[in-house]
Amino acid sequence: MDQPVGRYLDVQGAAAYLHLSRWTLYKLVERRRIPFIPIRPAEEGVATRAIVRFDALALDRWMAAQSVNPPKG
Repeated sequence: MDQPVGRYLDVQGAAAYLHLSRWTLYKLVERRRIPFIPIRPAEEGVATRAIVRFDALALDRWMAAQSVNPPKG
């Protein structure tokens, strides 16, 4: 992975770091499939997204955990 500018990334920075679209990243957050830090929840009834940050070290660990190893033999 490329080294991030800072340890804590916003959605745009995390998407670039992981080479994902922001939409995909928001879906992973919504489904709680990726580690994130909630800063402000989305307001109910208002078309705003939650504000979240991502720890680059946690993202590295998450990516490593997603790795699929080929079968032995």
